[in-house]
Amino acid sequence: MVASAIRSALPRQIDIAIAEADIVRSQIRIDALEKCAIATRSAYTHSVGVLPVSRVIEPKFDLKEILERKKMISCVRARYSSSGHTLVDKTMGRIYEDAIRFPTEIAIKDLQTYQLKISFRGTSLSNFYEIPTVRSRSLYASVEHAYQAAKFPPNALERVGDKEIHRINSRLASRGVTVTKESLPSLFEGPELTAGASKIAANELRIMGYVRDDWDYVKLRIMTELLIQKFSNDSAYRLLQETAPKYLVEGNDWGDTYWGFTDGRGRNFLGRLIMQIRANSIETLKEEADRLEPERPSN
Repeated sequence: MVASAIRSALPRQIDIAIAEADIVRSQIRIDALEKCAIATRSAYTHSVGVLPVSRVIEPKFDLKEILERKKMISCVRARYSSSGHTLVDKTMGRIYEDAIRFPTEIAIKDLQTYQLKISFRGTSLSNFYEIPTVRSRSLYASVEHAYQAAKFPPNALERVGDKEIHRINSRLASRGVTVTKESLPSLFEGPELTAGASKIAANELRIMGYVRDDWDYVKLRIMTELLIQKFSNDSAYRLLQETAPKYLVEGNDWGDTYWGFTDGRGRNFLGRLIMQIRANSIETLKEEADRLEPERPSN
């Protein structure tokens, strides 16, 4: 009836506007395999900015957010997930996509306590967990030691001055550790520094400006490589599988919203990363670990 009325008016042009609330529901239905789509993707071109009003569907994204998320996911897939990419690449791509699709606060909103693990402290999931870890042919006592060492370019620590060493030692005094000029080049490899102490020392060196310029661009890749190596260990892998199918959250009280989740916010990249690694077989992890560090300690 509507189409007949329009045709009888012989319009030169027809402008169509679709309420954004309906578009949002259409997008949700398109993503749901068990339901039929109620709008084609071409309809998104003709939408107007009306916010969704549903009291049931969460989260309530507006149209621009949906389109931006789709663009980001397409970019992530092109960069990390196409054929020929390594397990490290694909793992990074999956956690980026997962973080875009499901912010942590949404992902855990309806989960019960028994479905979550919200703290890694003192467990095998923690980066402080003692397990021999190799990076660039250097042996470390844990993932944390290797990760902190990776923050600094080769020979950078040889430039640290006496006043700066004194400042580091002041921060480490309560832990009974003393850093010397001679020990700095291999600071994170020695047995003197615990994982916690290595984090403190690295943070002081970061404040002093010794961290590599590209650190923010490479830190996720480095962590991914180290954790694949860690969980290629038979005992660590077995302990990891015992956490399934719980949703893993690196809950913390030190304000880390990149690797963890605190005060109701955070991307929880460490938790997401470990869950992605958990989905692989031990054989797959061993194969990738061999490619990354062929001379790593055997299980």
